[in-house]
Amino acid sequence: MPSYPYCESNTSLIASLELQPHPEGGFFAETVRTKQKIASEFAKGRERNLATQIYYLLTPDSPKGKMHMNKSPTFHVLHAGRALYTLVKPLPPSSPCGAEPEIKHLVMGADSSKGEVRQLFVEGGWWKASEIPEEDLEASEEDKEHTGCLISEVVVPGFDFEDHKFFTKQELSALFGGNEEAEGLQKLLPYVREE
Repeated sequence: MPSYPYCESNTSLIASLELQPHPEGGFFAETVRTKQKIASEFAKGRERNLATQIYYLLTPDSPKGKMHMNKSPTFHVLHAGRALYTLVKPLPPSSPCGAEPEIKHLVMGADSSKGEVRQLFVEGGWWKASEIPEEDLEASEEDKEHTGCLISEVVVPGFDFEDHKFFTKQELSALFGGNEEAEGLQKLLPYVREE
C-alpha cells in the first residue's frame, strides 16, 4: 500500500463525486462553469466562460492521463494521493536544428520534504500528462481502492474543447525535429493517445 493517506475508496469517490470516464484517461466531473463570459486572448478573442472547475481522479484501473494541451492556463490543487506530471514546452519555430523541447517532471503529493507540490500551475500552450507513479502502482497490488490521485483543476478562461488538443505522433516527432531515435521522443511515446 502506498505511504500516503487516502481515506476514501476510489469506488466511493467515483460514486459520491459522480465522476465519469475522461477522454484523456482517469475520471472527472465538472463542478463549476461560471455564467460570466469574457473574450479569451487564448481563443482569438472568442467568448469563453470566465472559469471552469473539475474534479479529476486517477486510479490503478485508469492510471494515466494522456498528453494534451490547453490554450488556457490551468491551476491544479491536490486533495489526496500522488501523481507524476510530465510537462513539455514546445520549441518556437525559430529554434535551431537539433534543439529539444523543455521537459519537466514533478510530483503532486503531500510530502514537501521530497519536493512534492500540493498546487501546480500550468501555462496554456504546454503539453501535459499525469500518471500514478510506478512505485505507487506496484504498492497498490495490496489495496487498489486506496491508491490514486484526486485533484481539482481550474481553467481560466474556462475550458472549451475547441481550445484543447491531444498529442499525436506527428507532433511528438516535430518536437524533436523529426529525429525518431531521440531519447526524449522515446520517453514521451507512451503518452500519445491512440487515434
